[in-house]
Amino acid sequence: MNQLDRAAVAAGLESVDYLCLFDEDTPCGLIRTLRPDIVVKGGDYEGKQIPEMDAVHEYGGRTEYVQMEEGRSTTGLLEKIRRTKDNSDGTGGEAK
Repeated sequence: MNQLDRAAVAAGLESVDYLCLFDEDTPCGLIRTLRPDIVVKGGDYEGKQIPEMDAVHEYGGRTEYVQMEEGRSTTGLLEKIRRTKDNSDGTGGEAK
């Protein structure tokens, strides 16, 4: 899913007040500026240390995790592409 697709899904949630897109590697600067009460991450990040977690906790915010929508995961899409390529190019996934 590209950034606009993810934004459209999130914007469709009744509980979402504002949505921001960013060009940096992490949203830490944006989070420190906006200081949202809650930062939402996909469920695949739960239990993992993510860079923005420290920024959120600095001012007392919290991070929540939501379950991924089946078939709409960027990571899953990339894995599917890799498997398809590995099975169709005869290289076993090695670079040509």
